[in-house]
Amino acid sequence: MYSTVHSCLIMLTGFHTTWDAFADVNKCPCFSYSRLIHRHPVLFVLITCMISCVLAVLPLVLAPLPDFSDPTIGFATRGTPISRRLDTWEKLRQEVENAGIFSRFPDSLDTDNIEEKAQLQ
Repeated sequence: MYSTVHSCLIMLTGFHTTWDAFADVNKCPCFSYSRLIHRHPVLFVLITCMISCVLAVLPLVLAPLPDFSDPTIGFATRGTPISRRLDTWEKLRQEVENAGIFSRFPDSLDTDNIEEKAQLQ
């Protein structure tokens, strides 16, 4: 019916009506996509669920899972009083390990004390 009425209007008036704009819009890919979704909604729901499941499982299969056996690994506080104390303690421990002697003034070490300690060991 639409095409007959439309053809008659074009023949009688000699110009296209606003219905032509709607006819062109139906050829737009957006409308054909929406028409496809409207005609097959179950198919689109199933495809969406399948893609979601695959994307949820892929990271679990492809990447190794993290090891949580020791929760302190990788944990570090920064800018807190405890972190400053731990940093100081670690630096002190490294200095004592390297030199073997702990001194308040490391540049003014008496070389006699170093030789005596080396002989005792």
